[in-house]
Amino acid sequence: MDPPKSALSHSFKRQGDLVEKALKVFHIETVLNNKAFDGPLSFLTKNEDDFTEADRLKFQAMKWTLDKLPFAARREIFMRTPAAYEMIACYAGAVDPTHDKTVAKQNEQNCVQVDGAADILLMGIPYISPYNVNSKALNPLLVQVMALGYFYHMYRNSPILREGGVLILTHPCSDRFDTVHHPSYIEFFNRVLTETTDSYTIQTKYQDELAYNPSYIEMYRRGNAYHGSHPCYMWYWGQRGREKTSRVIVVGADNATVPQIMGWETAGSVAEAIAMARSTMGRSAQISMLHHPPYMICDVM
Repeated sequence: MDPPKSALSHSFKRQGDLVEKALKVFHIETVLNNKAFDGPLSFLTKNEDDFTEADRLKFQAMKWTLDKLPFAARREIFMRTPAAYEMIACYAGAVDPTHDKTVAKQNEQNCVQVDGAADILLMGIPYISPYNVNSKALNPLLVQVMALGYFYHMYRNSPILREGGVLILTHPCSDRFDTVHHPSYIEFFNRVLTETTDSYTIQTKYQDELAYNPSYIEMYRRGNAYHGSHPCYMWYWGQRGREKTSRVIVVGADNATVPQIMGWETAGSVAEAIAMARSTMGRSAQISMLHHPPYMICDVM
């Protein structure tokens, strides 16, 4: 989210420069708004402190109803609820100037100033990610990449969670995988992660085995599955978050095994999780919460 400080962004720039030496590239980019919910569900994008009485009644009614429904029905309701995304900008021209315009427009709507890094960071993990659209579940590896990959890195200047801080996330962490979309994830989670959680060992010992597995290749080419090695990259993406946090505590997990495999702890409530975190960070620890939706980038001042 901070291109001038990103080694990955610099690598893309070098690759692009090589391409542009041989080709004249005309680049087009668009920017969408961040309106995840609209109409009757628009209250879900508000801070709860700003709820009207009608918003509170709708929230309570929705929660009561969802609590009574089975998981598959709850998921189907939200998957069939379209977002109100619309284009808010379109830029075209040479690659780098066009992209700079796009990033500036995106930051205009997404960046939120935050006063310093937190000792304890609290976040909720949504039901959807870039890798499970139309899937039957947000599997544990995708919960991990949303927490330690995406949301941990949604900052500019410096991380929203200070080094050695404690991350608290809320999610059921159910042992649910989509066998059509994520077949290799099942093996990765139940076999690879139970043998090692070290990204470097996974890369050298297991990545090629998953990548060249004939069954996974067939499902990738002719079915709807992600590539056999895809779960490896989801795990790598969370590597920096794992290295920089001292503890990850899950609130609301419906089992202890899934969090334990990923090296996480569990708590029965947010209050209990904060107490656990304060035992590490001290009673005066500063706590911040990422409130999604809407999606945001933290400008840590």
